[in-house]
This record gives sequence, C-alpha cells and structure tokens, in this order.
Amino acid sequence: MSGGNGRSLLVLAKLAQSLEECRMPYFTSKQDQAERTFKVLADVFCAILLVTFSIVFFGWLGGLAAFVVVEAGLLAIDWLLPSEDDAAGVVR
Repeated sequence: MSGGNGRSLLVLAKLAQSLEECRMPYFTSKQDQAERTFKVLADVFCAILLVTFSIVFFGWLGGLAAFVVVEAGLLAIDWLLPSEDDAAGVVR
C-alpha cells in the first residue's frame, strides 16, 4: 500500500512542477500600480456579481456549481486568447 502512496506523491509533485512552469501572468509589464489595483477590484466585483446571479437563478448548490463553471470558462478564455504582450511565436 505504501508503494502506491509514493507513486501518488511523485505524480502530484510532477503535476505541481508542470503547473508552475506554465502559469500565466496576471499583470502585464505595461500596467502601472493604479491599473493593476483597478483590475483586481474589477475582477472581484465581477465575481461577486456572477455568484449573486447564479445563486438567485439556480439556488445555493446549483448557483455555486454554475459559478465555478462560468469562472473556469472565463479563465480558460483568458488563457487561450493571446495578448499584445506575448512574445512573437509563443504558443501556449
């Protein structure tokens, strides 16, 4: 049984390392402190708005599930769409 746990930990360590290597930057190098602050505030406001509407329309359990699905979709779109700050020829 301990051999399986060792393999699980190894797989988790490799997964964490690969996620660390391919993480996306939240802020671009062209943004100043004020723009970064307002970006965070806008994201928090949108998340609160999304979770509120999700809970109102689908109830507590369905609303939280819908919120997770929508947020995952938005993050995936943000990850897949290239920005002008990406170096030429970069493939994500």
